[in-house]
Amino acid sequence: MRQLSIRLLTLQEEERERISRELHDEVGQLLTAVDLDLDWSIRRCPADLDALPARLGETKSLVRDALDATRELCASLRTHELERRALASSVRYYAEEFGRRTGIQVQVTAACDDELLGPEAARNVYRIFQEALSNVARHARATSVSVILRPATAGLVLSVTDDGAGFETGRVSDPLAIGLIGMRERARLIGGSLNVDSSPGKGTSITLAIPLCIAPQ
Repeated sequence: MRQLSIRLLTLQEEERERISRELHDEVGQLLTAVDLDLDWSIRRCPADLDALPARLGETKSLVRDALDATRELCASLRTHELERRALASSVRYYAEEFGRRTGIQVQVTAACDDELLGPEAARNVYRIFQEALSNVARHARATSVSVILRPATAGLVLSVTDDGAGFETGRVSDPLAIGLIGMRERARLIGGSLNVDSSPGKGTSITLAIPLCIAPQ
């Protein structure tokens, strides 16, 4: 079962990479072409048609928003950010982008020694962090989130705490359940544990703990 889980998560990462490439190469390029055509149309619009340039300008703004959203989606699907930055820097960067996109205030305290983590462990910690923030955006109705990534006596700890609606952790039918199952599986594969503390009206806190002796694997 462990090997099957590893294989499924590997396939999931490969599919994420493929979708990201397709979005960038196909959708991104098409939107860029539309944006250029709108520029051409605006420059050549007859001066006596006052409403048309304004409407074309609004359309151009929508196309730029779609381009930005596509780029953000591509970035969230890929973990190449970890190839350019340390894990702590990647967490801070993604949290900043998340806050800008959603309007949710995110406070980050991130400091860890990347030498404690191998590439596979770092990737899974990053995915758990992404999924935790995604759950906040989709379900929590939160106004603020606190993210802490720090070394601990026994290993590495990541916590994501929001001030949102919360939920009953015992309800398997809750829409958060599937995401939490995936997060727990990722934690287990790198030798860690995932704890979820939540109740209706009192927000949610997700804590990932990875022992130092297991983290580099």
